[in-house]
Amino acid sequence: MGDPLRMRELGLGAGALVEVAHRAGFGGRVVTVGPTRIALDHVTCTRLDVVLVASPTHAAGASTGAGAGPVAP
Repeated sequence: MGDPLRMRELGLGAGALVEVAHRAGFGGRVVTVGPTRIALDHVTCTRLDVVLVASPTHAAGASTGAGAGPVAP
């Protein structure tokens, strides 16, 4: 799934706001991009450059083990 075109088709292009919804076994993640949930394997996760940003929920001290951030160019 390292194809840049396919990543953009899934909404994982530069500047996309991505939130980790679930940390799966073996390093995989389920992420949300807008209303869409996408399951990513460990290898795909390692190919994404993500910048962590604070959201009001996370800034309030909520500890869900999830994070949000835009995909870096």
